[in-house]
Amino acid sequence: MPNKTIYVAEGDLEVFEEAQKRAGSNLSATIAAALKQFIKTSEAKQEGFQEITIKLGEDGTYSYKRFLGRELGRSQTIDDDRETAHVYIVYKTVKQNYALYTKEIHRSIHELMRLETERKLAEKYNLERESDEEALWIQPNRYTLDVYHTFEELKEHLPVKLFNTLSRQQGQSDDDFLDI
Repeated sequence: MPNKTIYVAEGDLEVFEEAQKRAGSNLSATIAAALKQFIKTSEAKQEGFQEITIKLGEDGTYSYKRFLGRELGRSQTIDDDRETAHVYIVYKTVKQNYALYTKEIHRSIHELMRLETERKLAEKYNLERESDEEALWIQPNRYTLDVYHTFEELKEHLPVKLFNTLSRQQGQSDDDFLDI
């Protein structure tokens, strides 16, 4: 079995000792897994991808997930009563899939007006207020992520304007650098 000696700086010794405790008897496998992930992430970043962190869930219970991707486009629609907004964000993933992140945000126009009035009064009189973002939730928001293997599969889940914009981008360079 091949053997590789790693010299550890004295300042990093605690990290290695803690990793050894957590890994049990096989620190080598833990180090190899970390290096593989580091290489995968570095290669993806060289190709223009970045680590994306998203919020998922509904009814006030949320978690955060991460993946490597590149944003292709986004759009927002607001329903007729102006109380629910849908935000659509499309990503290309490192595995060449399409990830559709959807935010369904519920807000009452009357509540927004009241909160804006409170915000202006608090600002005028230099008063402390609770977080506006938390106060704006009339009913819990919903955050979802769906992954599609092809552009055609993605099509039926997007607003027409966003789909048309992304269609025009298909086949073009991912690097949309303007030489101006």
